[in-house]
Amino acid sequence: MGDDFSLRYYHKKTKPQGHIWQGRFKSFIVVKRQLLSNLMRYIEAYI
Repeated sequence: MGDDFSLRYYHKKTKPQGHIWQGRFKSFIVVKRQLLSNLMRYIEAYI
């Protein structure tokens, strides 16, 4: 089953336009050092 099955199921149910992650993620410049530190801890905790 794996990833191939999940992707086919997603496409069948949602009939998406474009790639699967289109429009979901955005990036921004982190200016404050404290915010960068907090973001790095958050990313490390959930990867």
